Amino acid sequence: MSASSDPASDAEDDTRAVATTILASAAVIAALTPVILKIIESLTYKIVHDTVLVPVEDSSGNVVTDSSGEPKLQWVRKAKFLESSQGNSAQEIKIKALGFEIEIKSKG
Repeated sequence: MSASSDPASDAEDDTRAVATTILASAAVIAALTPVILKIIESLTYKIVHDTVLVPVEDSSGNVVTDSSGEPKLQWVRKAKFLESSQGNSAQEIKIKALGFEIEIKSKG
């Protein structure tokens, strides 16, 4: 007589395989999240417009002065690119399920 496997045992093995797959997927996602966030942050920037007071120059580059000898000034709007802040982005993730525990820590 051939030995047949116990259906209850097979169901338990299938449940553990599914749980292991889910936990492994969660670990991969948790490990990649900080990397993906840093890539996105490095690709993003902000444009800031500053208005500054600068002396008026003639076509030769000389500063134009008024009748009292003071330089004439004008407000000029200048664009400036700011990179995203690289603040402290430390993360800690813990996953506990079905007797497994996964803990991931990343430093920012």
